[in-house]
Amino acid sequence: MIMSKSDADKIVLILNKHEQACRRLKPVYTVLELAFWISVVLLIIYISGNNYVLTAFLCFAWTVFWVLFLLHYFPKVFFILDRQSLLNLMDATKDSPDVKQELLNRLFSGKRMTGRDEMDICRLLRTNEEEKIRQSELNIIRNFIDEQQLTNSDIPKKSTVLNEDKKG
Repeated sequence: MIMSKSDADKIVLILNKHEQACRRLKPVYTVLELAFWISVVLLIIYISGNNYVLTAFLCFAWTVFWVLFLLHYFPKVFFILDRQSLLNLMDATKDSPDVKQELLNRLFSGKRMTGRDEMDICRLLRTNEEEKIRQSELNIIRNFIDEQQLTNSDIPKKSTVLNEDKKG
C-alpha cells in the first residue's frame, strides 16, 4: 500500500490530536482516580468505626489493590494513546501489511485510539507472527518429506513377505 503525502499529513494531524487529548485528559484521570481512592478510604473508616486495626488493614489492602491493579490496568486500557505509543505501534506493524491496514483503518476512523485498541493491534501482530511461524514449520516439514521421498526412491524396495527375496 502506497501512502500519499496527504495521507501522511492526515496521520501527523491525528497524532497531534491524540497528543493534545492525552495531555488534556491526564490530569482529569488523575483527579478522578485520587477522588475514588479517597472516597473508598473514607467509607472504610466509616464502616469499621472504632476498630483501628481493621481500619488500618482495610486501608492498606485497598491501597495495595489500587496501586497494583487499577493504576496499571485502567490507564493501559481506557486512556487515550499518546503520540509516542502510536508511533511505536506504527513501527511494530511496518512488516505486517494486514495489521498495518487495521491500524490505518482505526486511525482514519475518527475515534480516539485507546489502550484497548493498542492491545488489539498487538494481539493481531502476535497472531500474524504465529501464523508465519506455522507456515515456516510446514515448509520445513514439506521439504523434509520431499527429501525423504527422493532418498527412499533410490533404495530398492524389500519384500515384506518372508523368503520372497530368496526365490529365484
